[in-house]
Order: sequence, then structure tokens, then C-alpha cells
Amino acid sequence: MISEEQHWEHYADPSLHEEFFHIGNLMFAAFPREMDEPDAIKIEVELTAKHPAAKEVLQSPLHESFVVRLPGEGMNEKSIFHRLFDEQLKGDQFSEADSIIWIISPKSRMEDNVTIEVISSCHWLDALKGVEHFESSATADLADGK
Repeated sequence: MISEEQHWEHYADPSLHEEFFHIGNLMFAAFPREMDEPDAIKIEVELTAKHPAAKEVLQSPLHESFVVRLPGEGMNEKSIFHRLFDEQLKGDQFSEADSIIWIISPKSRMEDNVTIEVISSCHWLDALKGVEHFESSATADLADGK
């Protein structure tokens, strides 16, 4: 019997989630009746700068720590994302950011507007379902924790 739960998403070390996702896809391809089909989430995010400093941020390559903090401000504070990473979302360093955000692909870039595609685990970003717009003051990690 196939369950709906994605066991690979619950492994304690998020740095392995993407690898487990790919392994799960291979296992599902080989044994579709015995294995769950893993799924990831792809979201398109349009970022619009409202302040000159934000325009500067959008003109440079977007760091995972910045991109991972963005959805946190659009999620309910009771989401698993907040329960596990609330201190890092509000802090100066988010060491697991590159494990949570798997791929960031720029789609379009203008002076004060950038559209990116983000791929991650549903485990982290499902709490954004139904959210179409929110404001954020997200920042990237401070260099060297300063």
C-alpha cells in the first residue's frame, strides 16, 4: 500500500533532502507499485523593490539566504518552516538556506523588478498555497556573521 507521506522529507538533515528526492525518483521509476512518487514544488516569485536599497539587492545575484527568507514572511507563523527555522529567518545567518532552496532560476530582470523560479521540497513551501501577494523585508546573510 502506497502512503501519501514523503518519508524522505522528514529526514533530520535537510542537506540530504534533494539527494533523497532524486533517489526517490529513481526508485519510483524502477518500482512504481511499491514506492511513493516524490514531488517537489516549483514556484515563480516576482520581486518588486519599493526602496532604493532594495533595488540594489535585486540587481545582484540573489543569495539562497535571501530567497529562503522571502517565503517565510508569506507563511503562517505556525508552519513547519517557522517552527524549525524561526531564529534563522529573523537572524543574520541561515546556514541551511542552500539545503532548503534547491534551484533559483532568473526569469526576467528590470531595474526594480525581478522574477525568479524557485524549486524546493513541498515540505518547506507548501505553506504558501493560496498566497498570492505579501510584502517582505528579507535580507541575505550578513558577511562573516557581522
